[in-house]
Amino acid sequence: MGPGGLRYAPGLDGVRALAVLSVFVYHLAVTSGGEHYLSGGFIGVDVFFVLSGYLITSLLMVEFRTTGRLSLKGFYVRRARRLLPAVFALLLMAGLIGSFWLTQQAARIKGDIIASLGYVTNWWLIFQEHSYFGTGDRPPLLTHLWSLAVEEQFYLVWPLLLLLFARNRARRRTMLTVLLLLILTSTMAAALLYDPWADPSRVYYGTDTRAAAPLIGAAAALLLRPWQQKKSHRSGPWDAIGFAGLAGLAAIAWFIGDRDPLLYHGGFLVTALAAAALVVAAGHPATLLGDLLGLQPLRWLGQRSYAFYLWHWPVCALTQPGLDVPWSGWANTGLRLGLTLALAEISYWLVERPLRPRVVKSTPDGATMILPVYRKRRIAPAVTVTAVVLVAFAGVGYQLTRTEHVTPLAAGAPPIDDSPDLIVPVKAVPSAPVKRAIPVKVTLFGDSQGRALFANKPADIATYLTLTDASAQACGILRGKVRSRIGETHDLIGACPNWLGQWERDVLKSKPDIALVIIGAWEVFDLQTSTSKMVFGTPEWDALLLSTLEPGLRVLKASGAAVAIALLPCYRPFRNTGGAGYWPDRGDDTRTRHVNTLLKQAAVSIGATTIDPPAEFCTDDALSRDVKVRWDGIHYGKPGAALYFGAIIPQLLIVPN
Repeated sequence: MGPGGLRYAPGLDGVRALAVLSVFVYHLAVTSGGEHYLSGGFIGVDVFFVLSGYLITSLLMVEFRTTGRLSLKGFYVRRARRLLPAVFALLLMAGLIGSFWLTQQAARIKGDIIASLGYVTNWWLIFQEHSYFGTGDRPPLLTHLWSLAVEEQFYLVWPLLLLLFARNRARRRTMLTVLLLLILTSTMAAALLYDPWADPSRVYYGTDTRAAAPLIGAAAALLLRPWQQKKSHRSGPWDAIGFAGLAGLAAIAWFIGDRDPLLYHGGFLVTALAAAALVVAAGHPATLLGDLLGLQPLRWLGQRSYAFYLWHWPVCALTQPGLDVPWSGWANTGLRLGLTLALAEISYWLVERPLRPRVVKSTPDGATMILPVYRKRRIAPAVTVTAVVLVAFAGVGYQLTRTEHVTPLAAGAPPIDDSPDLIVPVKAVPSAPVKRAIPVKVTLFGDSQGRALFANKPADIATYLTLTDASAQACGILRGKVRSRIGETHDLIGACPNWLGQWERDVLKSKPDIALVIIGAWEVFDLQTSTSKMVFGTPEWDALLLSTLEPGLRVLKASGAAVAIALLPCYRPFRNTGGAGYWPDRGDDTRTRHVNTLLKQAAVSIGATTIDPPAEFCTDDALSRDVKVRWDGIHYGKPGAALYFGAIIPQLLIVPN
């Protein structure tokens, strides 16, 4: 240990670089509608948690051993100088974007900024019931700050606990025992709070359920005392342990998804342990792993990893292919990476370094030195890069003012498309006499497909239909729980405990000429009931669907309304930030055709009419996957709603009385 504090370890910069790249790759897929190349890339955040606990504990222990005391004021001032300036710059940019570009998100951004300033974003998101795994077509710009909130809350509590230990001269064994108990408590809390049939965001965001990672980092620091390690010391088995930790993290990132039950039943603990092995080995002054991770360009990126993390998510959220920019694939990835790197470089030199004008540098004898690093010659290149980035963002902003059309009604709700109104392209009415005078009073019943159609209906729809919305968000008609083949889960009973009673109340209240039933998004899965698992397409499953649907149809018919059942279109689900999730099973056309057969059978049994959806969703793949037509391949934007109504209006006009 030198007089200036903890030895600088270049290998830890490499760890930071790998962690932030992992998160970046994960978020690329989340905001591009594509398959995940790194389904568990989000664990890069856990690596940062472990690293923070490791370094903060080491620095505090060095201070105590050197001075005999811990200055909490000094610690918090250093943390503020290190973290706040870059965050303030991000919040300023988010506020400007909300004020001038994404005006429909202005209220949401304001609340997120306030939560960010208090470093309580994670609990704010929990309070708002905001899903990390589905946030509407336009994701909020500051969601990623949940992880900084967890770290700041750790910074607030852990130094106080460490000071208590220090003042009472607690032995290291006592401190490690307390940490072990806290780690086990956090892990058990995650397992107990996790509901396999509900959105796991509460567990994902919670400080209590994610505290194990920084605490493991703190325990590693207390156990191994990195401040006593020198270049001349033998590394022992740490290279092997470090490479094993790196391999373990790579396996988790590749194979474990963000909704995988294993993650919440000890997976976060295993991830943190693997991260601790990597951090300890990379930070040791005599390991090969540390030397490799300390090479350029990993070291360069690691030094800018904080700014890179801050800016990568807003960049990804504002450059979605097909929605904001015309480029997809590698071109879109290059745009996002270039913008993020440029913003990180700007933040590093113009925001972070001037207020943190020092760098730790090792001397040959293992001591440390504090050197000034703010050089005027760095300003000109940074200003040039700033100008380039501002021009790029101005272009993106101009595009947003022209194409921005999505604002979530609530977490996971269908977005409203406020792009220019489209004329409903009503097809020629069949030669048979129209049986209804227009406009026809139609009430929509069913799931969020109908809600999205109602939210994005064309302005001139009143020429043909007087619409009332009685659909329900995330509500299917079957009683049980469903799971997609990639692990997404949904509890249909919890989402709509009494849909039949609600249908009866709504049809009597709206008094429609036609009750239009639009279901199917939740009726293409195996069903787990309270007593058994019903496999899709089996006679038992078919009988259950029919016996469940027909009472609802009879309730609607008893009101005096004609009943029409919309057949399922071809779904083309893709990954997006939509609250409905991915649910790839919906893209199986054999499933939708099977459900349509059953719907036709139900219609015959009660004297209802079936309505055909637009054929283009089956025949035109490019249209079916257009995010402006169906923002997740299921739910309709304004062009999709216009296409849908254009196909069904002629059919509704000839529904028998």
